[in-house]
Amino acid sequence: MSREAEAIYRTMLRKPYWAPGELAGKLRLDEADVGTACAELSAAGLARPSYDEPGLWTAVKPDLGVGALIASRQTKILKQQQKLERARSALADLMREHEVGRTHPEGGVIEYLRGLDSTRNRIEELSREVEAEVLALIPRAALSPESMEASRALDSEILARGVSVRTVYLDSVRNHPGTQQYAAWLAGLGGEVRTVPTMPMRIIVIDRKVATLPIDCEDSRSGALLLREPSLVTAVVELFERIWESAKPLGTSTARDEEGLTPQERLSTRSIFTPVERISTASCATSSSASKLRIT
Repeated sequence: MSREAEAIYRTMLRKPYWAPGELAGKLRLDEADVGTACAELSAAGLARPSYDEPGLWTAVKPDLGVGALIASRQTKILKQQQKLERARSALADLMREHEVGRTHPEGGVIEYLRGLDSTRNRIEELSREVEAEVLALIPRAALSPESMEASRALDSEILARGVSVRTVYLDSVRNHPGTQQYAAWLAGLGGEVRTVPTMPMRIIVIDRKVATLPIDCEDSRSGALLLREPSLVTAVVELFERIWESAKPLGTSTARDEEGLTPQERLSTRSIFTPVERISTASCATSSSASKLRIT
């Protein structure tokens, strides 16, 4: 209700009949404003034109008018509450469907993340919840500008919270200025960055509680597996630690053999992986050559 309408109603209660001009003079309002306010009161059931005195207005008793107004408002509030409850119920149903859609039906220790959107959204969600540590193997010869831009804000936020971040890239990133610059920027914020000649697959571990692996090492668009089973996560962490131990810190030169080849260039003649790592690579359908791993 407008201030003018409330003031006019209170004034009307003082005597039975009022002319619009009289109300305007009493309250120092324009007659047009009085007419608008009287129409508002009439619509609310608080005032009406007099049947006995044409041209005059009379107030409806508060217990009738205000009581009816309160009842009307209560009805509206009840309807709004009912709509809210239906919305909450619908949201709960959607959340259940979402959880069923992404959780393994046999106990929830494995989530199947179908497609890049689902994978990236879930990893970002987990990264924002990380408390202590992130471990990552990134088997890319070079990172795309889009991928680096998307990761920059999240990496900054994580490192600003004091989270330990250890990342392993391929040695070939040392030859890609953009990726090398990003890796150096990450190290400059407190992250630890190393490189190796090769690695089996993309791996991300959050707080040693959750690990993600690709569904298909040959096609990142297939999505990823999210593991929560402690024994599986422990095995993934052990794989990371073995690779980390053999990795070379970024900023140091990569050793070359007597023929002038780096370990990555010599990869075709020997493997650096332990039996544990060979078990991991066996889960991928074909060779884990860095040129074929395309998970972003």
